[in-house]
Amino acid sequence: MSSASNQNASSAADILSKFESMMSSLVTANDAAARSEAEKQLLELKNTNLLLYLECLLQLMLRSSQSDVKQLCMVMFRRSCEPNNTSKEEWQQIPETAYSAFQTALLSALRNEAELTTYLLVCDAVGTLASRLIPDGKWNNLLAQLLDLVNATAASSFHKQGFLRVLDCLAEYVISHIQAQFGNIYKVIEAALHDQSTDIAVAAYKAYVSMVISMDDDTATLQPWQPLIATCLQLLSIEREDVLCKVLATTIDLVSHRLSSLFTEKDINALLTSVFKIAGNDKLEFETRKLAFEMLVVMATRNAALLRTHQQFITNVVQLCLHFLALFDDDIDFADSESDMDQLYVWNGRQWLAQLTKSLGAKAVLLESQSMLQNGLQSVDTNWKRCYATLTALTEIVPFLK
Repeated sequence: MSSASNQNASSAADILSKFESMMSSLVTANDAAARSEAEKQLLELKNTNLLLYLECLLQLMLRSSQSDVKQLCMVMFRRSCEPNNTSKEEWQQIPETAYSAFQTALLSALRNEAELTTYLLVCDAVGTLASRLIPDGKWNNLLAQLLDLVNATAASSFHKQGFLRVLDCLAEYVISHIQAQFGNIYKVIEAALHDQSTDIAVAAYKAYVSMVISMDDDTATLQPWQPLIATCLQLLSIEREDVLCKVLATTIDLVSHRLSSLFTEKDINALLTSVFKIAGNDKLEFETRKLAFEMLVVMATRNAALLRTHQQFITNVVQLCLHFLALFDDDIDFADSESDMDQLYVWNGRQWLAQLTKSLGAKAVLLESQSMLQNGLQSVDTNWKRCYATLTALTEIVPFLK
């Protein structure tokens, strides 16, 4: 090796060593001053030499043995790839060869990283950078390489979950650029939805929803994806409550955009059965039940004409509202507005019933709930909370009568 080559190698090693020292300070510094100084030096490097900054982050991520350092590298790399953090002019100064080097390094991390949290952060970085580069004609082979990785015989659960995470990002930002791979993507998502790993199945669902939401509205594009709806809805029976909340949030996105275009009547009925069951389950946390009920409100708001004539929908949402309104906490009064809001079920039940009545129409709501309301009013001597719930419900419904 020539003396010039040795000097360059030594210089690169020195730069990376200094960079590693700054990153370690961010992670391990006990005082704010040391951490602030490291942040200042890193920001200065980013602003003066973006390419060197990104290269150091990738190299340190690949060589470091410290998980917290590796994870911080990927978070900082991803943030630097976001358009609101680095300008188009800054990116144009990066040579074409660097993008290939970025891809090689990130794909190497995807193949070899053994810690899940770090792996998923690598996926986020890949998805963010790809969303910025693919529209400019760069990284056009990325999706094919990721498909090869996930379809390999030795593909791990990491590879499956990682592909779906990257896909989720690509679907949101560059859907038109990945259309040629729709057939292969469909097969991966379909298989992942049936995976024994709940995390993989939920990741597949999220990627699926990002795909169908981002697609054009025409029937020819959407209908090939319709058969997966029934499988997706089975995830609403997951018992792990933290995961169930993720599924509910994803389903809210789906029904907000695609209820009328992708759901058959059978699908809608299956969805309602699951959501009513979750919302009415007193063993679940309030926030979980709240997500289920908010989905019903979203469905009614976005698809009032469809659900206004759906007897099961109106009957069950009113019954649920009355149930929530009756869950009056005796330890909290209504002496002031703050106490009012502390009555979580009562407070939210009132808001939801008002929104539902506004969307569906007071006459339709009263027609389907008349007997329930009458029975509630007659229970004043036997169940004051039920009577209270009925009176509260009427105060939310009556203002919408025309």
